[in-house]
Amino acid sequence: MSEDRALLMTFGHGTLSQAAIVDVLHGAGVEQVVDVRRFPGSRRHPHVARDEFERWLPAAGVAYRWEPRLGGRRRSDPAEAAVDPWWQVEAFRAYAAHARTVDF
Repeated sequence: MSEDRALLMTFGHGTLSQAAIVDVLHGAGVEQVVDVRRFPGSRRHPHVARDEFERWLPAAGVAYRWEPRLGGRRRSDPAEAAVDPWWQVEAFRAYAAHARTVDF
């Protein structure tokens, strides 16, 4: 990849421990995580909450940024159903519609 282009990767934390997340990110050469969750937290895995990521990711050598404007859990305009008829889940259709906006 050329130096003037950034590589974008996605990952989901799933049930990974903090150490396992660091291993995955370092193994993939990730330098920064941009968290796109609108509500970045987890009852079962508190180490992936926003305030925790802000604390331990930079300490592990990975920059962290929360970007809620990119996140999901959106409602769609009923007119959008005709634009994205293949989405069977309304939340996915709403996110696809949001991805076409200027804010996104």
